Amino acid sequence: AANADGNDSRITFDSPDGPGCTAANVCTILLGSGLPQVNTTVLLDGAPNGARITLDGGGTHTILSAFGNTMTVNALAFVNGTGGSGGALSTNFTTLTVTNCLFANNSGGAIRSSNRTALIANSTFSGNSGGTSAGINHGGSGLGAFLTVRNCTFKGGTSANGATAGATGIAVLLSPNELRNNVFVNDADPG
Repeated sequence: AANADGNDSRITFDSPDGPGCTAANVCTILLGSGLPQVNTTVLLDGAPNGARITLDGGGTHTILSAFGNTMTVNALAFVNGTGGSGGALSTNFTTLTVTNCLFANNSGGAIRSSNRTALIANSTFSGNSGGTSAGINHGGSGLGAFLTVRNCTFKGGTSANGATAGATGIAVLLSPNELRNNVFVNDADPG
């Protein structure tokens, strides 16, 4: 529905007890395929549900991708996404804001953003893997390409060369960045 009319969209989740739910609005949504690429301004907000919604890529595809406009993601968990560049989120020419999210066990890195501003805050990255970065891979020299990462935790991640999360939590190419109050841990027990 986010792309249907070309207007800005807000997506919230109201999941009664059902398949994948352990209680009302405490649900894991197992995706049979990646969600449709977002090409309009969209807010995906799990806060009304107390951040208890998990989007599970099933280990076979990128969970969410966007091209152009603005995407804001708040209070959701992204797990088991797989992509060549961004297993959970992959954006290009998209202004991206991610707050209060969990990224766990994603392959291809958790987030790939390029050619626009990205703000990632108050989020946790655990057990992700990727070629260049297990957590966030940001790059590009496009107008306004800037990465800000604040108050995030990166733990138990690995890169293709076997480096641990301390070395591969964030990779930035051709883009200025601001990193503040982040924690990098190579935790043998990512739980």
